[in-house]
Order: sequence, then C-alpha cells, then structure tokens
Amino acid sequence: MLRVLTLRSSWAVLDGDEAFGPVMALRAAHGHLSLLFWGGNYGGAGITWLEAPLVAVFGLHLWIFQAVDTALTLVAVLLVRGIGRRITTPLAADVAAGTFWFFPALWVYWSEREYVFWLPAIVFALAAGVLTLRWFETRRDATLLWVGLCAGLAIWSYPLVASLVVPPVAVLLWTVRRSWSALARVVGAGLVGLLPWIAFFVIHGSSAFTEQASTESRRSALVHAITQTLPTALVGGVKPLLTVPSPSVLTALGVTVYVGTVAFTVYAAATRQVALATCGCAVVFWPFVVALGHVPVEDVTYRYGLVVIAPLLLIAAHLLAKLRVAPLLAVAAFTLVVVTASTDTSSFAAVPACDPTFAVVARHLGEQDRTSVWASYWITAPLEVCSGGALTISSVTTVRDEAAAAAAATAPRSTYVVYPGNPLDGQISAWVTAHHAAARRTIVGGWAVWEFTDRASPREMGLTGEF
Repeated sequence: MLRVLTLRSSWAVLDGDEAFGPVMALRAAHGHLSLLFWGGNYGGAGITWLEAPLVAVFGLHLWIFQAVDTALTLVAVLLVRGIGRRITTPLAADVAAGTFWFFPALWVYWSEREYVFWLPAIVFALAAGVLTLRWFETRRDATLLWVGLCAGLAIWSYPLVASLVVPPVAVLLWTVRRSWSALARVVGAGLVGLLPWIAFFVIHGSSAFTEQASTESRRSALVHAITQTLPTALVGGVKPLLTVPSPSVLTALGVTVYVGTVAFTVYAAATRQVALATCGCAVVFWPFVVALGHVPVEDVTYRYGLVVIAPLLLIAAHLLAKLRVAPLLAVAAFTLVVVTASTDTSSFAAVPACDPTFAVVARHLGEQDRTSVWASYWITAPLEVCSGGALTISSVTTVRDEAAAAAAATAPRSTYVVYPGNPLDGQISAWVTAHHAAARRTIVGGWAVWEFTDRASPREMGLTGEF
C-alpha cells in the first residue's frame, strides 16, 4: 500500500534526468540499443533492452517502467532473504528482507524511478552474493560461472556496487585459489559480464576515459560519505530542508553506524563467522569505493548510500534477533518511512506524474506538424515521455540523445520549447531580432514555443546554457 501511495504522489513526478530511461527504452524499441546511460562513461543500460519489447508492444507508458522497477525491487528483496537465510537466523533473514521492501524512504523513492542502471546493479550484486553462498553449499562448477557473470554485470551496471561484489567474490577466489579451472570460470564469466562496458571503451576510445567532475579530495569524500551521504540515505527525505536532520545529527548517526559495523565485522572475523564478516565488509569498504570513484559526495548524493542498505539491514536484524526483538526493526523502519514520505508528499496527495501543460504543448506541436523539437534540458525527456513518444526532443546544449539531436537538426522548420523569460528564451529572441529571422514566439501551456519558418540550429544561434 505504501508503494501504491507513493506512485500516485509527487514522488512519481517525472524528473529531467530519470525521464531519459523511458526515452532510451523507446529508442531501443526502434533498434537503437545503448551500452551505457546517455552522457556518461558508466551506467549499464541493459534494463532498457528488456523494456524495449514492452514499449514496442504497448507504447511509451509510465506504468511499464513502474512495473519493471517494482519487479526488480521484489527480486532484490528475495535475494536479501536468500542471503540472510544462509548467514543468520530465518527470522532475522525475513525481517531484513521485509524491511528492505520499504526502508529507507529514499530507497522507496529511487527504486520506483527508472534511472536505468543503479537498481539492476544492486540486484546483480546481491545475486552474486547469493550464488557465492550457494556455491559453498553445493560446490557445483556451473555456479561459479553464474557468480562471475552476475559480478561482471553488476560492475558494468554501476561500478560503485563493487563494495557489495568484491567481498564475497574475494572469499570465493581465495577458496578456489589452487584450482585454475575454477578461477578461470569465475574470471572468464566476469569478463563476459563486463563486455558491454569494455565494448563502450573500445568504440569511443580515449575520449571515454573521463573523470567525474568532483573537485574535493578523496580523503574529504571518504569523510563526507560516512558523515553525510550514508546517514542521509538512512533517514532523509526527497525534500532535504523538510526531512533531513541537522549536520551534527547526521554526523553522529553516520559515524555510529559505520564504527558499529566495523566493530561487528572485526568480531565476526575473530569468531570465524566468515559470511557475517563478509557482509560487514560490504559496508566497511563502501566509503573507500565511493571516494575512489571520485563522485561528488554530500547529503544530496544520498543515493550512493542506498548501495549498502541491504547488508546494514542484515546486520541489524541479526543483532536484534540475538536480543529476540528483531521485528522491532521493521516496525521502527516503517514508522520512520511513513512519517518521512507523508511529510515529503503532503500526506500522499495525488499528483499526476506528467505535468498537464505538457499535453497542451504536445497537442499544439502535433497540430503544427512540428514533431522534432529542441528544448531546455529539464523539459526534454519529460515532454517526450508525456507525449507518448509522439515528439522527438533534444536538449539545446547538453545533448544526451544523438538520434533526437539529428532529427531536430534536420527538421525543415526548427522548433524550440523553453522556459519563458529564461536565458535561452532571451538568447533566441535576441538572435531573431538581430538576424530578422522569420519566427513566431507563443506561450503554450505556460511554455515559450519558438516556431521558425526555416532551419535554425542552436550552434548557428550560439545558444548556451541549459535553461
């Protein structure tokens, strides 16, 4: 019920970044498969290949992506239960898995949004963990292939899940270190899983080897990951000003959770509880992986912290089971999530996922036979998705969709949809005036729509900025 309520609330409203996932699936439905999330050099796009047939059959509808993401989340929950059943008590495993379905609030939010790569990455990483434990039970050679494949697919999907993948796989490799055939199975299958990422670098050459635009030191990132990102992921909301505690509270929470996990891991290792120690290592290694990734780390990048929610829940449920109060974890977590989500969404008020004004713009452009369009960045993907794919739209400056940019550039009559009164609107107006260009500006649904009688590209007009 909680997830149903959030799917009809403001949490389901399309965002300019996340809306590119459905657009990528639409392009894949027409045979244009992507290896990575558009505009990046990491972030496997495999899920869009699976969504493409659904889009081809049913059309571009948000329910497709909500259903796929919900199914993936359920798979993740079952995988957590599978891991828990092998490393702790059945009750603790069930409590951890059940809690993972709805905790934390930000996990609910992000697991319902088609961000292409990070949810599949967590699923693949958890699958690698389950399969590793399964191999220790059965010692079947075929399982080694599946472990390697899932590990490779996880890293292709999202390299920052390495903290989940490396500990169990490292234990496995150490165990089979004297068997060259076993090592070859794991490593070989891992390379197969990585092939799409390798192919991307081969295709794009040295231009693909770019570093994330983070200016802080890795030491600073390490500290911020523990004191800001992790605690915000645990207790934060989508609207930080409303639901994120003060920096001092976040720091205290983050340090307590991290230091506690380190202590648990050391104790588990000392008492030869290897599986539990490996679970703890996934959390202990996490801030180092984030720092090495050189991604911006602060409270607003809380989604990186969601990577280690599963092992944290398993550890918490295991410890509380020792005290015979494991169900309290689920009760406390659910209470926190309901309060946070309710605050963020104005008591789960119903809000359409698509801005109603987009339908007005789409109808207008369709009537004018202007279906290949330029737009401000944050309008681009949501407008195309909300048009049901009737429009093909490219952002003016930061081009993610090359096919849409080519279509807009070759359209005989250029069209722009921008925020009225914003810089792009002013730049277009100034260019039209200076060049006496034949163009009409109208306000449609609250958006500024520029309709040229001829072709006028963003480069020709010297347009800059996103808005």
